[in-house]
Amino acid sequence: YCASKGKTDSRYIEKVALSWFDLKVISVEDAQQFIKKHEDKWINIRKILNYLGMKDAEVMKPQEVILDKWLNTFNFSVEIIQKASDVCFQRINKSDFKYIDGILTSWSKEGIKTLQDVANKDYKKSASKKSNANNGTFNNFEQRNYDYEDLEKKLLGWDNND
Repeated sequence: YCASKGKTDSRYIEKVALSWFDLKVISVEDAQQFIKKHEDKWINIRKILNYLGMKDAEVMKPQEVILDKWLNTFNFSVEIIQKASDVCFQRINKSDFKYIDGILTSWSKEGIKTLQDVANKDYKKSASKKSNANNGTFNNFEQRNYDYEDLEKKLLGWDNND
């Protein structure tokens, strides 16, 4: 595995072996499953980073932890993460890991898992805003009607029959 990655340094191979031992990877089948899961994770991470405009950037450990949380802890699809990125960009006009993390954490708590769930949430939110605009707000009063010609006469003093 290490040689296929171009990593033939004995210290690197030792670290990978120790890491796999800690993760209870003890057979060839375990190793193959681990490699597939690990490779799939990095394919998804690269898709997300490309979407955020970070083409060939090295991923720092804190970013990897956040991305792993989105993909494996919250079990969000790449499409949902991209939607959260769109929401972030619409609100603050840039991509920000903490802001996107806040959106996805909120969605996870609300049980949102699909793009349809996001659309339903947005629909309910806009419907709620419309109903709130009509109930008990400053704009909920009967408009006054004025006779502007009569007001002008009173203002200019022409209403007195002198």
